Amino acid sequence: MKRILTLLIVATTLFSCSKNSNDDIKPEGKLYDVSFNVSGFNKDVTNFKSSNSLSDKTKYLHYFIYKGSNLVSRKQFEHTDANFGTIQDKFTEGEYTVVFIGMNFPITEENMDGEEYYEATEALDDTFYKSIELNIPNDDTEISVELERIVGKIEVIFTDAMPQEVDRIEYSILGRKCGIQILNAYPEQDIQITAPAIKVTDDEKGKENYQLDIYSFAQYHPERCEVTIKCLAENDEIIAIKTIKEIEVFRNKITRISGKMFDEVKTGNNFNITISDVWEESYNRGFDNTTIPQVTVSKPNSSAFVQPNSNMTVTFNAKDDEELKSYTLKIMGQAGEQTQFSFDSTIDKDASGNDLPTISGKNSDVSFDVAIPQMEETGFYMVITVEDTKGNTKIKRTSFVVRL
Repeated sequence: MKRILTLLIVATTLFSCSKNSNDDIKPEGKLYDVSFNVSGFNKDVTNFKSSNSLSDKTKYLHYFIYKGSNLVSRKQFEHTDANFGTIQDKFTEGEYTVVFIGMNFPITEENMDGEEYYEATEALDDTFYKSIELNIPNDDTEISVELERIVGKIEVIFTDAMPQEVDRIEYSILGRKCGIQILNAYPEQDIQITAPAIKVTDDEKGKENYQLDIYSFAQYHPERCEVTIKCLAENDEIIAIKTIKEIEVFRNKITRISGKMFDEVKTGNNFNITISDVWEESYNRGFDNTTIPQVTVSKPNSSAFVQPNSNMTVTFNAKDDEELKSYTLKIMGQAGEQTQFSFDSTIDKDASGNDLPTISGKNSDVSFDVAIPQMEETGFYMVITVEDTKGNTKIKRTSFVVRL
């Protein structure tokens, strides 16, 4: 289930906008009034804190209007504003793209690269997004819009006690997506970022389960990053440092990393990684590469072409240091936003109606046919998730093309 924020857009007639809400531009042609009423969150999006209030989850509502790729208007509303969530504007006739971004930080000129790109230079938090197309005055005057979460979250939990001598925590991220294209929320800026230092309070010292939260723009297929965490004393001495590699981040999911931070000073990679169902579906993965299932896909591959209304052969090998347990397979659109169909090795059947082949032992070869129906798209992802008996999982993704 996607986590969404619900917007109700009520258009009485239609509009023309200014890039600054205080400017008064005198457009040519008839003006149409439009009222956007943000009603709050759908109940499915309030897993962290039960609330239907828009201001409880987003401190800023950002509002963009484009004609083609040209920015016509950009406005920012704060949760302290009267009638926060109600936007009234004016449009002239024409075709527009209207973008809503709900987040906890302002968007300034420093965050904008031109008119189509936003970059979170330091802070990034839970973020919601929706882009809609409007044709004025032909479209319906009452439009319901659902904002969808466009970030993934990494939670790093230190299971051992925080030493008294730790003064602050610093971390850097390699591969974090810190920017998006505003018109389509496509994540960009795959770079290394060093976050501002986090002060450790006296109340947090001596206690276990310290939690560090990191957000990244993401797609529904995995984005991978690497996090290096340093715990420093007041005199800048490094108390502990660890690097966690190959962290998979998904849109609308929490990747929870837990382990001992201070068991080996300045060394060690003994964290476990879990993908939480707090936001959406779940799977687990061990951190140590010697205990993660290894998956090699032979068919299909990126050069494969499949005819609609035919069978596609799926072939892969799975091996692990632990006993293998099961696998799932999903076929997703090229944008990764919607699962077209899925298979579970424990309950589903192949294209011939036979039970899917199972996996067991520490090395299994799997091959079966999947029926490909008539499709409206051409590009697809196949995502295989293999789980072992210890609950560790590995995701393997490949792409293929359907010839229409």
